[in-house]
Amino acid sequence: MAAAARPYWTGFLKLSLVTIAVRLYTAATERERIRFHMIHEPTGERVRQQLVVPGTGPVERDEIVKGYEYEKGHYVTVEPDDLKRLRLETTDTIDITEFVDDVDPIYFDAPYYLVPDGSVAEEGYRVIREALRESGKVAIGQVVVGGHERIVAIQPLKTGLLANSLRYEDEIRKPDEFFNT
Repeated sequence: MAAAARPYWTGFLKLSLVTIAVRLYTAATERERIRFHMIHEPTGERVRQQLVVPGTGPVERDEIVKGYEYEKGHYVTVEPDDLKRLRLETTDTIDITEFVDDVDPIYFDAPYYLVPDGSVAEEGYRVIREALRESGKVAIGQVVVGGHERIVAIQPLKTGLLANSLRYEDEIRKPDEFFNT
């Protein structure tokens, strides 16, 4: 593991009465991706975007609120306190809720390495990893991270576990939108 790697999440993996201390590390990175900025050619300075209301002009950031467009051009505003009340508390447990034969890759969102957190966790971790490997099953679990409930698919790797966060059914476009068969 890279020395600079920091866990994305730290908590417990729970299967029935068994609870194991674990950490999640992002398995993919975009660090190597080249990113471009908009530059004003004559001066070489970076261009910044302004917050503007059409017909009114520039606005200050403290004048901006969040809103939901319920009809074209019509919005209902939402107060920060309302959003805080709706936000789920981050949990410290991935609860394994079921086992399935496989998961359609279209549901995969982001991959994470699920790592035991300390020597005490290693034995239980190995038991779960080997049980998944021998059964050919995928563990499905639920966790709340950053105020969002996520479903994860946990699969064995050669020496560890891979946890893929999954997209919900309503986040997937139907193939009929793209194929005429």
